Amino acid sequence: MKEIIHIGFPKTATTTLQDHVLAKMPGVANVGRPSDDADHATMVNALALEDDGDFDEARLSAHIARARDSDAQTLIYSDETVMNSPIRTIAAKRLHRLMPNAEIIAVVRNQFDALESYYAGHGRQLRPAPPPWGGRHVTFENYLAYNLENPHRGALPTFDYSSNLAIYAGLFGEDRIHVLTYEDLVQNRDAFFASLALILGITEETAKPKGELGRERARADQGAIAYQALRSRLMWGVPVSRFVPGHQHIKRFVIRMLSRDDKRDIEWPSALRARIADYYSEGNRALAERHALPLSKLGYPM
Repeated sequence: MKEIIHIGFPKTATTTLQDHVLAKMPGVANVGRPSDDADHATMVNALALEDDGDFDEARLSAHIARARDSDAQTLIYSDETVMNSPIRTIAAKRLHRLMPNAEIIAVVRNQFDALESYYAGHGRQLRPAPPPWGGRHVTFENYLAYNLENPHRGALPTFDYSSNLAIYAGLFGEDRIHVLTYEDLVQNRDAFFASLALILGITEETAKPKGELGRERARADQGAIAYQALRSRLMWGVPVSRFVPGHQHIKRFVIRMLSRDDKRDIEWPSALRARIADYYSEGNRALAERHALPLSKLGYPM
């Protein structure tokens, strides 16, 4: 039985691949995400988030052992939480103990695009933060500046693909690390799934999903971001529902109006963009060389 660990970097179509590709392939036993039930989900979350005193490794090991005893040809553990984890190295070591012979699949994405998407989905609001600050709008410039000033606490390390993959290479071996690009998935789908099939040891027809791939977590548009900024300045902390009947309809209308007026992409402050490029360029050059990836042509910071 071939064993695969898919470490899902954020904003690289991880959930889409889990739900519409990996979990639906014939002959595949899924022991990661999507979870079969609440108990399974708890075990998967615990691996990436819990202290040793709270993580029941034996229970997850038994779950994986039962899958090994099945008729499946391929065992897959897919999880994005291990890349968002505050204990990334510990999570990697746990995966190595559970599946020491596994091969690693990772999908990477141009960090400029990934950070924009991550900000639109997660970073535009202050969280976690106590009242009355929690949920307030954060500009993209302030978001980037905070992350650069706190490089070990924010989102930047999550997208440092080279450093993160070096952890897994040290545990599993460099020859077991396989890197695909999000850009190929979007722009060159046949090549992406041909590469995936080769790694999994299956036919391209089996690897390729039927029909179009949906987006599981759509990015917030500029209208929603602009509305959040407006509410942060106007009557912040006052629930509109207390005074305005049908406020949700009004909110949707305002967001539509703001979307019409604000079609531009998220704007990068040039000085901060240069600093972000400096942060990732050395690792990207190493990654491109190790895995023969055309990252420069795809606009990655180099």
